[in-house]
Amino acid sequence: MLNTPGVKAWIKWGSDFEKSRPVTKIRFSFPADTDPLLVAHLLSDRRTEWDKNTVIFHELAKPDPSVTVVRSAIRPPTFFLQARDFVEKRVEFEQDGVYHAYISSVAESAYPPVDNFTRADTIFCVNIIGKEGNECVYHCVTQTDLKVRPERDKRE
Repeated sequence: MLNTPGVKAWIKWGSDFEKSRPVTKIRFSFPADTDPLLVAHLLSDRRTEWDKNTVIFHELAKPDPSVTVVRSAIRPPTFFLQARDFVEKRVEFEQDGVYHAYISSVAESAYPPVDNFTRADTIFCVNIIGKEGNECVYHCVTQTDLKVRPERDKRE
């Protein structure tokens, strides 16, 4: 467990959905005057502006006002992991000043992987951002399969 001022993170192995992948839970706090919807906007729509490992983030489809299909791609700074892309359906809404996002991958056949990227899967992800006491708090629980195969994935 990581427990530093403003950030707490936990990792647990497996879930009811996927027993062989870790589940990560993160709690990040911001000053009380931070707008939860601004945090949500920065975590998604503006991600490439502040996360230099995210090289693609764009909307592919919007089948419903609260459902969006997005593609994102990352180039991790680690020496053993090649670039990954994700295609996820995101169900997002705001209720009583609290932002909610429920995220999972779409079938690879619907959107083939980007060249030179390995498709990763978001098994599930829940983001909740809202006010708690004198803080604006971001909660994230996620389980992802990055398709890590070190013997195949080593960068040349």
